[in-house]
Amino acid sequence: FPVADTAGVVEQVYRLGQEHGYCDVQPIGAVTVGLEGKKLAELGAMHESAAGVTVFSDDGKCVDDAVIMRRALE
Repeated sequence: FPVADTAGVVEQVYRLGQEHGYCDVQPIGAVTVGLEGKKLAELGAMHESAAGVTVFSDDGKCVDDAVIMRRALE
């Protein structure tokens, strides 16, 4: 799967989980595009999507830019 940094990707992950129904799938959205720490991902769009993302992470990679991290937390 690609990085879950857009509403389309998290909806695809969520939909696949719903279709197979083995467990409750709650996608985790990326904080930054491509996990690169340079540009904020679509946090609002992922939250408002059918997946209803409420958890965001750059998967162990540090967001070094304090401005980007602050915007993510707002």
